[in-house]
Parts: sequence; structure tokens; C-alpha cells
Amino acid sequence: MVDSTLLGPGFQIEPLLVACGDKAPLIALEVRSGLKLDQVGLEFSNVGIVKTLTPTREDGSRYPSAQQFHSSLVEARKVLGNALSVVNSAILDAPWIFHPEHMVRHSRVVFDNNQRLAIFLSEIKGLFFRVNHPALSAQSALVWAQSPIVVMEFHDAEDEERNNEFLLAVINHEIRQRALVFYLGSSFGFRHHRCEIVVPEFGYRYADGRPRGYLKVAMGSRAGPSFNGVLELMKEIAGYSSFEALRLAYPQISPKRELARFPDLQSLRMIK
Repeated sequence: MVDSTLLGPGFQIEPLLVACGDKAPLIALEVRSGLKLDQVGLEFSNVGIVKTLTPTREDGSRYPSAQQFHSSLVEARKVLGNALSVVNSAILDAPWIFHPEHMVRHSRVVFDNNQRLAIFLSEIKGLFFRVNHPALSAQSALVWAQSPIVVMEFHDAEDEERNNEFLLAVINHEIRQRALVFYLGSSFGFRHHRCEIVVPEFGYRYADGRPRGYLKVAMGSRAGPSFNGVLELMKEIAGYSSFEALRLAYPQISPKRELARFPDLQSLRMIK
């Protein structure tokens, strides 16, 4: 079973199965969220996608075929009440949703924008300890070495909640000063650009028990002034030698006030 949500059309399961040779699995499932890249960044309806592959058999094998597995999945969805509503199904009937060409084109731009940001920041030694993206790894030549997000690690001694909040406050201050379209929020694959501080609930802790925090930036598919402005802003922030230097540069910043004004699409949707 492979979850290809982060890659969408960037991942093809068939070459992986061919590489298995005689040890091919009896059943292979590729699952992903159809809310992300498949809906070209517009998030109309929450839906999951399952691709089922089984070997062709003519010997009366007792193992299920892809068609049998699919039928069982449909029945289970009926029993559990997980089917889409009529309204959600109608929305997904739009001809450009799940359209292969549109999805590939949108995904390609999202991947390229995030790779550009990652490479841009990886050359700067300063506030971030490390920039994480497949394009910066030893496996960058792989076809699926792509990502719709870029994750920045902090230096161990500076990775604490007050610094994380101050960093987001500085980002919000600057996007308002520069009139950039850059939202606070999770997920990825949108047309706009987003950022958030991620603190995993389990694991990823320091020896003294402190949780690790990461800055995640998810560049969307849009180009233009805001894209270039976000790149320049992140470059400037990454260039600070420490959080102390960042604080000296922004003595007027109040994290509580700034974070309350950070554009958050989820909150805006709920208010609307």
C-alpha cells in the first residue's frame, strides 16, 4: 500500500511493481487524498482515491482480483456511511476536476515552485539549521523526488515555542508591509502560498524532552509578485544569524498582536 498524496501524478506505481520482478505483491493499493492536487488547488470536496492492482490470473486463484476488491470497498463504504453526498458528487462532476492534463500541469508548477524555494534557501547559512526537500537529498535524481512543501529545521538551542511564535509574527508583519498573499495554514497543493509551525505530537523530541518544531512552507501554483516576494522574504529571514538577531531587527513586534492578524483561510471560511 502506497500513500501518494504528496506526489499526485508525480508517482507512478507500475514501475515499482515491475521492479519487484517475481516477488510482485498479490494486491497493490495506491491511495491518496483527492482533495489536494486533483482539484487543482481549490479544495471543493473531501474525497479519497484508491487505485487497485492485482496480477492477471486464469488458474482460479483464491486471492481477490482488483475488481473484487473494488466491489468490497464500495460495499464497505455503504455500510459505514462514508459515501459522498449528492452535493459533493455534483461539485466533482466539473469537467476540469480529476482532469489528467490539468492535474499534471497544476502539480508540476506546485512542485517547481517548492523546489525553487528549497534550493534558494539551502544556500543560506543562518536562522535555519537545515532545509528539507527531496531535491536536496542524495536521491534527487529519482522521478518522484518531488514535494509540494519545504520544511526548515531550527538550531537545537533555539527551537522553542516563543521563538516559533516570534518567527510567524515577523512573517505576518512583513507580508502586510509588502502586500503579499501568504496565508497561515496547513496542507499544500493550493494556488496560493501557506506557512505554519509544525510540532509533531509524538516522537521527534530532544533528549531533554522538548518537542521539535519545524517551519513548513507550502508554495502554491501562482507566480507573480507574491511568489517572488515570498522568496525574497524567506531569504531575508533565513539570513539572520540567530533569533536574537531577528529580535534586534524587529524590536516593535508583538507576537500576540501579529498572530491574531495573520490571514488564516480556515478561519475566514468559517466566519463567512
